[in-house]
Amino acid sequence: MSDVNINDIVLIKVVIVLGGSQMLNVFHVLAASDNDGPDFMTAAEVWTSAAYYTVRSQITNTAVPTSVSAQNLTTGNILGSVPVSGWAPANTGDALPYGVSALVTFPTATSRRRGRTFIPGFCESDGNGAVWTSGTVGAMGDFADIIINGYVGGTPTVDFLFVVADAVNPSTDFSLPTGTLIRSIPAYQRRRKQGVGI
Repeated sequence: MSDVNINDIVLIKVVIVLGGSQMLNVFHVLAASDNDGPDFMTAAEVWTSAAYYTVRSQITNTAVPTSVSAQNLTTGNILGSVPVSGWAPANTGDALPYGVSALVTFPTATSRRRGRTFIPGFCESDGNGAVWTSGTVGAMGDFADIIINGYVGGTPTVDFLFVVADAVNPSTDFSLPTGTLIRSIPAYQRRRKQGVGI
């Protein structure tokens, strides 16, 4: 039996350190292939790095992407952790305060269920007044497109779909997103550790 089996729900975490604090983004995916942990972890790093690569020019170069980890929520097994190698932040401008983030939303057909990802570490130069610049909005759209399309690739093939999971029963109650919404104004995170996603 594989570490990840078809129809398992896997939680993927991306850790970014900014100003000594860990920022965490989480993504739930639905496995569409049977895979061993190391193959799945490689794919998770490639997928998340491809998404963050699109917004690297917006994220302060003082941020340090450190790791991608995963847990199979269906079985409870930890799949492991790998270092981030596919992107590095590049903005040399002044970072916005920690609570201010870019927000990408993933609506679903399920009433009152939508996924959200706050992307940490954006800079003052990414906005014009109280709105993001068109280049920033475009980069956020590219990020959202990569996330919503999931991942298929590698040898052996790893295949998974991005899903929006229920907070109480994420391994059994989830929905496919119906699209993406890009918020053109900066979002402020309350009640959460910076960067915590859906």
